[in-house]
Amino acid sequence: MPEGTVIKPPVSPKLAIVFIGAALCLLPWTYYLMRSLPDETTAAHWRWAWVGFDLLLAWTAVGTAIRILMRSPKLIIVSTVTGTLLIVDAWFDVMTAASGTERIVAICLAAFAEIPAALFCLRIAFLVEGIFEQARPHLLGQGFKIEGKRLIPPDLDRQAPEA
Repeated sequence: MPEGTVIKPPVSPKLAIVFIGAALCLLPWTYYLMRSLPDETTAAHWRWAWVGFDLLLAWTAVGTAIRILMRSPKLIIVSTVTGTLLIVDAWFDVMTAASGTERIVAICLAAFAEIPAALFCLRIAFLVEGIFEQARPHLLGQGFKIEGKRLIPPDLDRQAPEA
């Protein structure tokens, strides 16, 4: 690949503006919620909300294990989702726990199980992503190209020495 060649990313950098806009819109909404929501409430389907969430967490943990065994690059995504769900679980366990022993148990589980497990999952994702980051310049140097959302191998006929 000629030096100075610019490779078009598979996702437009302009999309970052959409995410920044969404984050900025969330700030006043979050302030509104902070001022308007009650400190306590009764929730319908409370049991099933937690059961569903924990089943989703179990599903992503199994998905992470499967992707590890398959040595799949999709491990980056599944491990990140698992880690994120563990952090969300820790947050809501602590925030919804009643005071006293229930709160202490929730804090201990968050501090010694959920958050360390989440960090471990995120570390896995960063390690796998780092491998791809290291491989990228070598692939480009061998003539691979990124077109759209696909990795295109070099034209081997053009590079073969003539007999």
